[in-house]
Amino acid sequence: MGVVLGVSALSRIEENVAESSKTALLKVSDSVQRMESELSSVAKGFLARDEYISLLYARHDLSSFKLQRIASLQDELRRQVAYSGSISAIYIWFEDAELAATTAGYYKSEGSFDSMLQKEFGVGLDGIRDLVRGSGDLAVCPVGGGQVLAAAADAQDGIGARSIVLMKLRLDSLQSLLRGNDTDRFWMESMRNGQRLAPRGAEGLAAAAGGQDLDFSGGRLPSLDFEGERLALMRAEAGKNFTVYSARSFDAYMETQRQYIAICVLFLVLYVVFGVVMALGFSRYNYQPIQRLNQLIAKQADTVGAQADLAMLEAGVNTLLRYYQDYEHAMFQQEKEQRRRGLISMLLGEPGDEGVPAPLRDSGLDLSAPACALVGIMLHDYSNLFFDKKFAQDGGTFQVAMIAVNSISEELLERTGACCLCEHNGRLWALVTPGPGWNEPGGFYGAVLEACVQSEAFARERLGIDTYYYVSRAGNPSRPGEVHQAFLEAQWGLEQMESYAMEQAVAGRRDIERKLRPQGEIPPGDMALKRKQLFSAVTAGDLEEADRVYLELRRLDTAFSDGSFSTVRAQTLILMGYFLSFLPRSLLDSHQEEIQQQLDSVRLETHNDGLIAKMHGWMEFFHGLWGSLGPQQEDVSDVAAEAARFVLGNYADGNLSVAYVAEQLSVSSSYLSRVFRKKYDMSVLDFIHHQRVDAAKVYIRESGTTVEAIAGMVGYANSLALIRAFKRYEGCTPTEYRQRQRTQG
Repeated sequence: MGVVLGVSALSRIEENVAESSKTALLKVSDSVQRMESELSSVAKGFLARDEYISLLYARHDLSSFKLQRIASLQDELRRQVAYSGSISAIYIWFEDAELAATTAGYYKSEGSFDSMLQKEFGVGLDGIRDLVRGSGDLAVCPVGGGQVLAAAADAQDGIGARSIVLMKLRLDSLQSLLRGNDTDRFWMESMRNGQRLAPRGAEGLAAAAGGQDLDFSGGRLPSLDFEGERLALMRAEAGKNFTVYSARSFDAYMETQRQYIAICVLFLVLYVVFGVVMALGFSRYNYQPIQRLNQLIAKQADTVGAQADLAMLEAGVNTLLRYYQDYEHAMFQQEKEQRRRGLISMLLGEPGDEGVPAPLRDSGLDLSAPACALVGIMLHDYSNLFFDKKFAQDGGTFQVAMIAVNSISEELLERTGACCLCEHNGRLWALVTPGPGWNEPGGFYGAVLEACVQSEAFARERLGIDTYYYVSRAGNPSRPGEVHQAFLEAQWGLEQMESYAMEQAVAGRRDIERKLRPQGEIPPGDMALKRKQLFSAVTAGDLEEADRVYLELRRLDTAFSDGSFSTVRAQTLILMGYFLSFLPRSLLDSHQEEIQQQLDSVRLETHNDGLIAKMHGWMEFFHGLWGSLGPQQEDVSDVAAEAARFVLGNYADGNLSVAYVAEQLSVSSSYLSRVFRKKYDMSVLDFIHHQRVDAAKVYIRESGTTVEAIAGMVGYANSLALIRAFKRYEGCTPTEYRQRQRTQG
């Protein structure tokens, strides 16, 4: 019976050993998995930050702007190390730029960074690349000197990675996971290079386990003889980087077993002396040491659980701090986005019920200022930002350049006063209100212009980004209507600066008008006469003279319009239509597709030089069509056709009338009206109004010119006369027509 009790006690102790070891092992494995998850979260957090994006395409010759980005990134690295209890240092290597940013400094070459890695960890940059290749989101591995590195790669593919984040882990933090009580021992085996990580004093245990064949497939736990001690082993998978092992000592069990054998011998003697009754009475008493042993094991297991709970509490606090930091960052981004949307709605003339959107009232802008300035910023060329031209084709490079210009402009504009920036339709817009000390609006505007000049020079000289800055004036910023008008002016100004390829990269309205308005005296002559001269030169094949007359016509048109590129382009389209009026319908129908292509190419042109070149191409094309007519050209003696051409060339003349047209053709008004209605099924006056309305439609579609200005350009005395004619022939007002065209795209 003593043997039966001994075997039962041994089995019970083994079960307790296995259960206690399994519980402790699961807690350690969970801690290891949490550690890997936290490291992966830290790495992904860095790969998504603006500082990282800016440095991803950095050039070898670092500018002060990029050095500021490195300093910002280093501050973030140090904060992350301070928050984390398991990371002692962080290194970020940018492959394409051969640049490394660390918590201690930065390295400007691959050689210097590789030497540091070799000296500190015994592994070079090539070894790190091999470590992260095919590793998924995170690779954790022991390296030389007893150190442990965690590495993550960004944009990993078959060729390599654009950046690598290295995190040096605290050995004491890792070893605290592996420290058990006197009867528990843990160690981790790397699934990448086979190295083992164990707490101090247990390295021999890991080495001994490596030389013995351990079978975990059976029902019983495999055992290991270590320094004369018998240990029970268990194993658990923990993440993608480590396998965790646990060893439970049988020494306490063996000591209890020896005591039990002695008690069993005494029990047998007493059993013989006192008989069965005494033996049964003593058997319960003799079983108490085994119960005490079970209680001791359970108590020790509770102690291990308490330590694990403290470790989990510490990890929870660190996670809470990280979540708080992420929350603050998210709230900052949310406020920034709200300010951006509020500014966009204000620029587009869509304010809220209270005038100024609520986010802007808390943005620091001085809404009580008597005046403010709106700055429009457009990227002209940013290909020189990248030392490798292939990056200029990347879809994200434009955003990188925008971030850089945004940061530069915001820093310099804030020296003149409060500033709020937003991005809209691929351009940056900054609303600036005067700071303390600006009593005169003129001085404030001058300071804003100077800040824009400095921003443009810095972006061009240091980063290789060519930009256009346009500064428009506005009144009180609390009146959204004035800010909206300044926005429309800035849009107009940036369009002219790009279309006319202005050498002056920072400008205001006076600078643009000085560029657009004709310089010197305007050549005398009637515009209708100039159109006839242009037609004659084109039909005669003298394209050099035709180019000269075309530019002279543009100078005359500019003198009576706002001179903007869109208006000049609309005038060119109308002039092309004037040419078409000389061709017969049969020829127009046979070349309809080619003519439409020529018109569309002019309509889509956005630069002045390109418009001049396309107009020259149109004149060559028309000369070819005119030459194909040969002797079949329309009889110039057709009075109705001559009258129609005269109206096409002179519709912008405010004094144009039926009597005036008849006088120019040397016929009577009644005869002209009769033959004109017979040929065109309308009166001469209706034809005049039709041409004026058609020309106005071109200006409305192709330019942003006001209705009042268009009325003067097409021959009406005022906008009211144009509106009446528009309603009569189109069934709507010019403003309604413009809105309809925008809706239809």
